[in-house]
Amino acid sequence: MAGVSAGTVDRVLHNRGDVSLKSKEKVQKVLDEIHYQPNVFAIGLAAKKKYSFVCLLPYYVEYDYWHSVVVGIERARQELRPFNVNVEYSFYSHGDRDSYQKACQSIEESNVDAVLIAPNFKDETLKLIAHLKKHNVTYAFVDFNIEDTGGTGLYRTRFIS
Repeated sequence: MAGVSAGTVDRVLHNRGDVSLKSKEKVQKVLDEIHYQPNVFAIGLAAKKKYSFVCLLPYYVEYDYWHSVVVGIERARQELRPFNVNVEYSFYSHGDRDSYQKACQSIEESNVDAVLIAPNFKDETLKLIAHLKKHNVTYAFVDFNIEDTGGTGLYRTRFIS
């Protein structure tokens, strides 16, 4: 379409190597015409990066509300498996501050890319969020939003890459 080699297109897309201004403009014109957007999934696969998600949830019994949440997470886990996404859980006893603190602490001690939080105690949740922000970790709330956390509960709305 641009009349240049695949290697030239690759160098333009990834901004590497020497490409003449004329060739770069040809490639960019075609990219603009086709509304090119990089495929983040393909980039992730090519990079072979592994992503680690942790879900902070209360313990549940089969067929209760939290069971259905976990079923949904497990479906997403299966769909994302080809993209090197690992999903783990940190469970706590609902209404038990010590249990919640321990679950939060285990997340703080982990190396994760994103955390899904079912908040139970505000102060402990704010402490966890401060830690996640400090370490540039994406987080989102499920079931309940904590005020004073900067928006709708989704921090750094971006695809993890």
